[in-house]
Amino acid sequence: MPGRGLRTRPFLGNIAAAAKGVHGLESPSSFLAQILADKVREVEGLRASAADLAYLARKLAEEAVSAGAEAPDGTFAFVRALVSSPRPVAVIAEVKRRSPSRGTIREPWDVYAVARGYAEAQVDALSVLAERVHFAGDPFYVPFFRRAVGRPVLWKDFVFDPVQIDLARVHGADAVLLIARILDEATLAKLLEHARSLALDALVEVHDEFDAEKAVRAKAQLVGINHRDLASFRVDLGVSERIVPLLSPGTIVVAESGISRPEDVARLARLGVRAVLVGEHFMHQADVAAAVRSLVGPLS
Repeated sequence: MPGRGLRTRPFLGNIAAAAKGVHGLESPSSFLAQILADKVREVEGLRASAADLAYLARKLAEEAVSAGAEAPDGTFAFVRALVSSPRPVAVIAEVKRRSPSRGTIREPWDVYAVARGYAEAQVDALSVLAERVHFAGDPFYVPFFRRAVGRPVLWKDFVFDPVQIDLARVHGADAVLLIARILDEATLAKLLEHARSLALDALVEVHDEFDAEKAVRAKAQLVGINHRDLASFRVDLGVSERIVPLLSPGTIVVAESGISRPEDVARLARLGVRAVLVGEHFMHQADVAAAVRSLVGPLS
């Protein structure tokens, strides 16, 4: 179990310190440091409308609770979609136009074609980049893809403040991403509780054993294991093999990054991974639907 012989890795306790470098990463000028510095300014810009966002988020959460747990717009739809999938391993298909490390991933950018492909393949859930500056995402992609594909959506952004979760709820997200590396334990626990209060799931992303220990102590129920190293950007599926045994029994595990072959999915399934989150592999394919079916099979 976590806690035996592990020391907590330094984290970005003060998010504003992103402008000067992220603790625990090799390069003070890393992509993540710059993204967080920009994100701090963006969140400060939300302060003027924070009260309105909080009010609207609470109202939408109340409507979700009233709709009932089985309704498409009901509570905690993201996890329900993964757990109830008839696929041996559920698929979370990502909408990702570019990244700071890879540059442009999909061009030309046709959101309608991507949505049609994912709908045709009957993906189990979606991950949609809401970050504009570095990933060419957009908060308004979230309601568009949720409606066009008809599947629950993960709000993928660099979240460190409750106002960002309110914004995700207002835009129709079903879940939010929380990156363990950039959050201290108290903040992670606070954000998990805030998401639950809005009837949202939260995917806690971990990159190594230190992050996993933090997620366990925060009682995360949905954990994403990212195979890509934040400093070197190398991908190693062996990260899941090391981390899965450290997680609490009953944790719903999502594997992320570097998954492009059915053999990869089978390898992760043997570990007990419930879902794979795949972005770049699908985005590089002309026929998105065929790429999904080739990787995880049709929805039976």
